[in-house]
Amino acid sequence: MNRRELEIVYVDAFYDIPLGGLCRYNGKIERFKVDYETEEATIIYLTHWQRFKELYHKKLFEICVGTHQSYVNNKRPNYFYWRKPKILHKILYKLYYKSVPWRWLS
Repeated sequence: MNRRELEIVYVDAFYDIPLGGLCRYNGKIERFKVDYETEEATIIYLTHWQRFKELYHKKLFEICVGTHQSYVNNKRPNYFYWRKPKILHKILYKLYYKSVPWRWLS
């Protein structure tokens, strides 16, 4: 399937186009990977436990870093703002990137 046919929920790998993340497919949240050259998407079906972990990481990212990687109605928000106070945002950001493994590198 072409990447433009995906209903994207969250992106955790982006390079000019969304390369990986979560999408809604047949009414369920699943993972997707996109080949950069062909822009063809592969759906990776998740178990209930895997889906729970993926949604947990999405929510953790939104709390600690921001919502700029989450999609609403298949559209990426065009804004980014600092949480207030700014020092809290910096602390949460550093904690997130120290604690979460880089799954998309593999």
